[in-house]
Amino acid sequence: TQHRNRIYTFDESYFEEIDREDKAYWLGSLMAQGALINFRNTIKITAPYKEKAWLRKFLFDIGSTDNCHKITGSKTYYSAIRSKKTFDDLQKLGVSCSRPDAFTLPTGLILSKELETAYVQGWKDAGGR
Repeated sequence: TQHRNRIYTFDESYFEEIDREDKAYWLGSLMAQGALINFRNTIKITAPYKEKAWLRKFLFDIGSTDNCHKITGSKTYYSAIRSKKTFDDLQKLGVSCSRPDAFTLPTGLILSKELETAYVQGWKDAGGR
């Protein structure tokens, strides 16, 4: 979906239903990072320089035409996507604006064993140990 001031597109309904392993994996990653930013309904995910390919995979999986951006003066890359729908979908699942203190499962979602395994792996890979 194209929004004013947005120069990229992505699948805004990607997190509407967590019915595939890739969606569960990225949900775990976003949950571990506390990836929501209230300003303009932003979802931000970061990765160290050596894991830039991981961030590119996220963008590919959500169908984004955006690229990774380097944080000035650091060896960290990020992607910040904006969508009220995606923001709301992730918030309903328990993703928040702050990194959680401990491992948590998504809110109100029952995951199959395969999806739960993917979710946990996403959590671990994003640094939510």
